[in-house]
Amino acid sequence: MIDDITLTFETESNPRSVSILHQGTELFANLSTLRANPNKSNLFLSSKASLSANTIEQFFEFPIGTLPVRYLGVPLITSKLSISNCQPLIRKVETRIGSWTNRSLSYAGRVQLIKSVLSSMHIYWAGVFILPKGVLRALEKIIRKFLWYGNHDSGYAKVLWSEVCLLEREGGLGIQSLHTGNIALMMRQLWALSNKLSSHGVKISFFSAEGNVNRIKSMLNPITQIIPLTIPPVDGLPPGFDNTSELDPNQAELLKVALDLMKPQIKTLLSELNPHFVLFDFAQEWIPQMASDLGIKTVLYSVFNALSTSLLPLELKKFPTIEELKNTPSNFPKTSITSLRTYEARDFLYVFMSFHGSPSVYDRVSSGLNGCSVILLKTCNEMEAPYIQYLKSIYLKPVLLAGPVVPEPRPDKLDDKWASWLNRFEAKSVIFCSFGSETFLNDEQIQELALGLELTGLPFFVVLNFPANVDAMAEMKRALPEGFLERVKGKGVISSGWVQQQQILAHASVGCYLCHAGFSSVIEAIMNDCQLVMLPQKSDQFMNCRLVSGDLKAGVEVNRRDEDGHFGKEDIKRAIESVMFEVDKEPGKSVRDNQKKLKEFLVDKGVQDNFIKGLVKEMEAIAGISSGA
Repeated sequence: MIDDITLTFETESNPRSVSILHQGTELFANLSTLRANPNKSNLFLSSKASLSANTIEQFFEFPIGTLPVRYLGVPLITSKLSISNCQPLIRKVETRIGSWTNRSLSYAGRVQLIKSVLSSMHIYWAGVFILPKGVLRALEKIIRKFLWYGNHDSGYAKVLWSEVCLLEREGGLGIQSLHTGNIALMMRQLWALSNKLSSHGVKISFFSAEGNVNRIKSMLNPITQIIPLTIPPVDGLPPGFDNTSELDPNQAELLKVALDLMKPQIKTLLSELNPHFVLFDFAQEWIPQMASDLGIKTVLYSVFNALSTSLLPLELKKFPTIEELKNTPSNFPKTSITSLRTYEARDFLYVFMSFHGSPSVYDRVSSGLNGCSVILLKTCNEMEAPYIQYLKSIYLKPVLLAGPVVPEPRPDKLDDKWASWLNRFEAKSVIFCSFGSETFLNDEQIQELALGLELTGLPFFVVLNFPANVDAMAEMKRALPEGFLERVKGKGVISSGWVQQQQILAHASVGCYLCHAGFSSVIEAIMNDCQLVMLPQKSDQFMNCRLVSGDLKAGVEVNRRDEDGHFGKEDIKRAIESVMFEVDKEPGKSVRDNQKKLKEFLVDKGVQDNFIKGLVKEMEAIAGISSGA
């Protein structure tokens, strides 16, 4: 598999040069069997292009794109998002509601769809950007009309939306405010850790702009102190704005000026509080120096696992090549990971890319790792000891562990539709398959996956997702092998969109999970005794997979071609059979035994509690204070 390729050409402005370019892409497709997906590809023309778009489109079937370039639907820009940037997201929600308008949905059914589907469609965007208030209002208006009238283009509100978004015990419907959810997603990692630390007697203080305080109170431990920050006045910046939403580009730049002016304010507060530590993620590059000037230690709370972090080169004098990234450092731990595959290294290049002059992910992470007093990881020695020790040896500073994040059981039950279908099958016989909400397989991958599942003879439940600008059901039927749906009727389900993953994995009939190796998904599978078959698609998923299948031997990876990540139906079939049928043979026997041991470790509440207790003690020792001080 090859994804996210940008080809830049300077050609003569005549049809012949465009024809030659087209022939080159066709030659590549014929030699590699990889063909560009027109639904995910665009042509971008310079402002000086003399050929018309119609002339170029005669050779290529790609639509003419407009800047900014988008990744997974989200524009790659360094400034704030505008409302126009977010129009694809708004249309995506409108399209989804439009697909339901011909169905007879009860009021209760609409509430359930809002909670389970509509409220989650913006999550990827909201986890990357603070969305403009105008966009959040537009989305809530669409959802509000669907709630009361079953569509998105008529009617009026019967109850204030703020009351609808109250918890059920407070008289609301429990629908989350999109604005509050946006803030929660941007800060969820630090909030989760702060709540755990608070429960063990650690005093936590959160800095936040005044306008955000009321929105985040309910998400933190009640004993957590929230300290409001005052945004200083700047000529040209409207008063009362606590983030970049609803500011024009010039005003957004002025807000950055205001944020720079807040550094003395934050420094004064830190001086008054005199905390033992300041926790930050890799994006806040100025915190370590400020805290150091005050004699305060800093903790980089990494969002990556130890393996991924340890693969980042210490010093980078030039942009790395794929061959350079394939080789692990000479002093790298002697584990199952001796090198990266070609397709893994190619994907890893994005870490070193800078967009619009902004520091790359590598620049930010490297600066944070080198500048902080302590590195804090969401992992444990039981899972990543060699890489943790390696990080300690190369950075020569404490590397502390918060333990893996184990999800709490979901209180809501599985939808009757899926529960009834799953109830028809024997215990641990169903294969559940999903790849995350923002991963789109190409036609060949869908066909090989479907045929591989069919070859196992086991019942299966597959979730496939598609770009927002296409009809998901029509695209699914087009991409699946001819006659496939008829052959597997009654034994196989192909769905699209959001599903209750945690509840499905917990169902008694589900025994295998074929997934993208997102770490939360891996943990959920292990917690529910589902055999893991992994088919990672991007970035840290590759390393999660290598860790679980290689070092821990608690799952299997689908075999793929080194140069491009291609897999076939037999590769899918073989991987599933190794853990579902060959329970007394290797690797199936070892995988089952190791997964069982890992589950026992993860579900042990005492072990999980000890992670935080141990973390608190280590931080106390580093700070030079006695326990409980």
